[in-house]
Amino acid sequence: MRFGEFLLAKDVISQEQLDKAISVQASSQLRIGEICVNLGFLSKKNLEDYLEIFHNH
Repeated sequence: MRFGEFLLAKDVISQEQLDKAISVQASSQLRIGEICVNLGFLSKKNLEDYLEIFHNH
């Protein structure tokens, strides 16, 4: 499972937000989590917390 799909499954972001983040990612070098923070979909702290859960799951 990719991190964006993980956030979607955890109801952290919506499908529309994930689609937007993927669209931005197509023209950037950023990762989905960083893009979600930049777009205001989640905080840096939330990103760190969910990355830890994602990698330890």
